[in-house]
Amino acid sequence: MVNHKQVGVWNLYDILRGVQNKKDLETALQTINLFYNFGVKLKHHELSTRLLAASMQAPDEEEASELIRLYGTWLEHPPDASVVYAVMSHFLDNGKPMMVRAIAQQLREDWRFVLEAPLYNLSLQAMLMLPEDGLDEALVLFQDAMHMGVRLPP
Repeated sequence: MVNHKQVGVWNLYDILRGVQNKKDLETALQTINLFYNFGVKLKHHELSTRLLAASMQAPDEEEASELIRLYGTWLEHPPDASVVYAVMSHFLDNGKPMMVRAIAQQLREDWRFVLEAPLYNLSLQAMLMLPEDGLDEALVLFQDAMHMGVRLPP
């Protein structure tokens, strides 16, 4: 039996700190699910950030992108923008521009994320990597940044 007065988010952080592979991540996610089901409060503002970092440490890229996309369905706070940008950079460096695009699209539609230059810079780089229509996609992103008042570096 789980006593929500004796266990909490700090115990989850201990588990997430030990994640080194996909099996560890799966165990951590099952533990989080148990905590959630038994009413343990998962409202700490760092939980989604630490979970995202653990997903990349595992490494489980699919889980990381899914967490960015779906965190709002079960976690109160979004992952820290700098960690999300690091994930986007990882996908960009590994030649996965469509993953960068999908993450950027999700962030663009999420009112909890502040639209910043790094989001658009990474997205523009990804669009320019596309084999077809990359320049057109980049131009649409550039215009969106201007429309949203995001100043991009030269």
